[in-house]
Amino acid sequence: MNIQNVVVFGAGTMGHGIAEISALANYDVTIVDVDEDVIKKALQKIEWSLKKLESKGKIGDYKDVLSKINTTTDVNAAKDADYVIEAIVEKFEIKSELFRKLDKIAKPECIFATNTSTLPISELAKATNREDRFIGLHFFNPPTLMPLVEIIKGVKTSDETLEVTKSFAKSIGKDFVVVKKDVPGFLVNRINLRVFIEATRLVEDGFDIEEVDATAKYRLGMPMGIFEVIDFSGIDVVYYASKVMKARGFNFVESKLIEEKFKAKEFGMKVGKGFYDYPKAGYFRVKVRRDKAYRISPVKLMAPAINEAAWLIRNDVASKEDIEKAMKLGMNYSIGLLEMADNFGIDRVVNALNEKAKEKGFDEYKPDELLLKMVEENKLGKKSGEGFFKWKFKKQCFGYISYEKRDKTAWIVMEREEKLNALDREMWDGLHKALNKAEKDEDVSYRYHW
Repeated sequence: MNIQNVVVFGAGTMGHGIAEISALANYDVTIVDVDEDVIKKALQKIEWSLKKLESKGKIGDYKDVLSKINTTTDVNAAKDADYVIEAIVEKFEIKSELFRKLDKIAKPECIFATNTSTLPISELAKATNREDRFIGLHFFNPPTLMPLVEIIKGVKTSDETLEVTKSFAKSIGKDFVVVKKDVPGFLVNRINLRVFIEATRLVEDGFDIEEVDATAKYRLGMPMGIFEVIDFSGIDVVYYASKVMKARGFNFVESKLIEEKFKAKEFGMKVGKGFYDYPKAGYFRVKVRRDKAYRISPVKLMAPAINEAAWLIRNDVASKEDIEKAMKLGMNYSIGLLEMADNFGIDRVVNALNEKAKEKGFDEYKPDELLLKMVEENKLGKKSGEGFFKWKFKKQCFGYISYEKRDKTAWIVMEREEKLNALDREMWDGLHKALNKAEKDEDVSYRYHW
């Protein structure tokens, strides 16, 4: 199927961003919105963005791209569309009504894509007579900068629709992950909510917000702290998304902390107050102190998210490779979530989940069957040579000193607890040999000395 005419419904942040990148890819684009003022502001923002690209030499005359974009308030603009992307308000009834109208207007071969981040693709598709040509195409904010999209199959989405959408995503310069089953939260938001909820529970248990964020930034290598991300996304957005996901069957106990912030209308950066205070509404980065990073276990913070990833793999919702790509490109993780798990050790992840299940009594902490099977088969991660992925592994002992090569990381461990690892001549000799070994292993890029 050849796509040339793209019609985007919704001129808000997501809609005008999607329209801009589609025009940059040389598609003929029409933006449709019920509000003329919103359309006017959208065009101003697109023009500003294109002028910036022109000034940096990334495009030629910005007017050539702008000329590819038309705007209207008339829903009948969909009659010539090859591909429709819906990016309107996140309410099921309103989206369904729009698709019901569009189904009567658009060509039979036209594909409908929804940018929803939480609503069920298969249920929205039922508003049309083209369930096989209906798909989820979830962009991340802002669409002009974020390199990833989630492509979500509905129950009846055809393979042809999936392939056309993959090609379209590539054509507008996006990498993609495929969510093979229409589950609540899809992939990224499903994992994110586990991280968000666990972060709030750690605070409820007595840790402070900065400790959580320092752990995320300085020990896990995340670009922003967990509470920074929630403030940036909007506490109201997280609150509503969690409500929708729970209503669809996502198993979790809701966060008291998020609910308190929501009821107080402390929605985050956009209002000047959330988990942090901001000088005024808008985008600001908070200062998170590095010395606050050492009281919280990174394993305990991330174990629920890893457990969720295992569920996604076991239920054939997403591949291991797509989960890694989603968290690195969609959330800017420095390494993938599953590699993180392999670094921790799958047994440690399971132990952290069991401890939390015993402490809280919540079903959501029950270790997934896949994790339990991995522990049983000694697929513990880098320390055993295989976890979610296979890794180079070797071990050598120098008396009471063990040297482990876990992929590109050297671990030197003192193993004489009965003598409290006292550093006598024998221990010093073993350490010297192990350190020399680490220096000679040319592909070792990280070295941990315990």
